[in-house]
Amino acid sequence: MFAAFSTLPTLVGPVITAVAVVTIGVAMGKHDPLVGGPFMNWLIGVVLFGFLALVLGAVMVGADALLASVGRRPIAGTCAWIAGLLAPLPVAVFWTAVPPRTQQGLMFGVVLLAPIVVVAGLVRLVATVICGR
Repeated sequence: MFAAFSTLPTLVGPVITAVAVVTIGVAMGKHDPLVGGPFMNWLIGVVLFGFLALVLGAVMVGADALLASVGRRPIAGTCAWIAGLLAPLPVAVFWTAVPPRTQQGLMFGVVLLAPIVVVAGLVRLVATVICGR
């Protein structure tokens, strides 16, 4: 029953947004010539950010499980799709302000993963409150 509620929009929504953000970025001319042409930049961006979007979705599924353990029903339907599609945007804004590539060692992992965990928890908590479940 739990898996039928929000797994698809939770995992697919962030990937759709990640592909859109990478596509818009490359279409606007943002690409690294050392990686190759625009297509290679797009392909590498989609693979890397698609994976990170799946990590974000997995953390949101975990947040749903945690909220379900305290009696809250997971969000479903349109609300789940909206939450899934919007979740990567605050993470991207944070990474724009504090790029992970400027960090080394443990701080690289913290700057890369901490926004994902924080945003996933906040998005699920806010969506649960707004959707009234």
